[in-house]
Amino acid sequence: MNEELVRILEKLKGYEEVNITKFVTSTLLVKFVYSEIAEVQRLKEVYTLAYVRKGKRFFGVSLTGDADVAEILEEGFKYAVESNLYPILTDNDREVKVVEDNSYLESIIREGDVSQIEKEIDNSEYPVSGTVSIYSTEIGAVTSKGFNGYDKRYKVTGYVRAFNKEYSGQWGFFSSSLNDLKESIRKANEYASISGKINVDDGAYDVVLSPLVMANFMTYFADFASAFSVLTGSSFLAKYKPGDKVASEKVTISDVPRSGRIAEFDAETTFTFDKEIIKDGVFKTLLYNNELALMMGGKSTGNAGIIYPIAFAFDIQGGDESLDSLLSSNRVIFFNNVWYTRFQNYYEGSFSTVGRDAVIVYDNGKPLGVAGRIRIADTFPRLLQNIEGLSRERYWVKWWDAPIPTNSPYVLVKSLKISKA
Repeated sequence: MNEELVRILEKLKGYEEVNITKFVTSTLLVKFVYSEIAEVQRLKEVYTLAYVRKGKRFFGVSLTGDADVAEILEEGFKYAVESNLYPILTDNDREVKVVEDNSYLESIIREGDVSQIEKEIDNSEYPVSGTVSIYSTEIGAVTSKGFNGYDKRYKVTGYVRAFNKEYSGQWGFFSSSLNDLKESIRKANEYASISGKINVDDGAYDVVLSPLVMANFMTYFADFASAFSVLTGSSFLAKYKPGDKVASEKVTISDVPRSGRIAEFDAETTFTFDKEIIKDGVFKTLLYNNELALMMGGKSTGNAGIIYPIAFAFDIQGGDESLDSLLSSNRVIFFNNVWYTRFQNYYEGSFSTVGRDAVIVYDNGKPLGVAGRIRIADTFPRLLQNIEGLSRERYWVKWWDAPIPTNSPYVLVKSLKISKA
């Protein structure tokens, strides 16, 4: 891959900076409906991201197929104008190659072997629907600074919905092994088994949020933590500076590209590293790329995306409680999953989200029944500040409604505002 990128680079002399990055994702996608495999697809996504810069003028493209990248960049740069915000490559002339060894997943992708998936869904107590994606990601990057990097990894993601007549449960996973599918089916079945209906009036309630819910919320927290969102005033963190208390002292949230085994380098070829965004409730850092760090007096955190800083993966530190102890309060609502998360005001962090798949009311640890369509309608700062407990057990989650891999415990939040959806 990188030999091709070097040839493109050699055609682009005379620029201060040139960055050519190619992404290849090969996926075996398995879809199942009511415990029957409905479709097996082989997917391959290939695209190239590249830019050239002279001074404050730059031009970048995202291309698929066999287009002449060098020609398109040179032609497009003729029309580039000066910008106050422009990409800045890291002075990194290293050569680095990371190839994750996972012969098991590699063989499944190559052979299209879905026997383990069939076995697990056949053993489900209730009918299950969902998807499993087994995939490899390859990233090749070369720059005019002399950087030459290649990163290849294997992963499995999936989600499962179990159906018990009018009741349902869901779980998702992110892993380097198909073995986590079995646990996801078990969890989905467990929550689908709880039946009986109960009414919930509007008001403030103690709630327990599952790792699926927290992974959904972390999708939005990634934007809040990006220096770009603070610069544009579209983050509640714009009100704070490092050292300010922004959450309960029980809260520690980190971006973990290394321990999460996601990425070796970012889009500006800065080597990635794990870092705490919030530690013990205290705001530690935004996520920076080079240009925003220069503009805002920070330092790159190795989180450059193609346009603005991004999070690679989240780790929410666990606590010392069991899930049973979190549910042992008087009248607590357990949210197994949410959807339609919408923010009414990004600067204030005000949002609403609708519960789905087993929104269960507990009283002193015993389930009283499943609530109808209810929503959480509160603010993200209050949610973080009102966290009272976290479970010891944690789960890696990623699926289409939670695209950033997140390792999360169950989370008890006091006095969140609930209304009927």
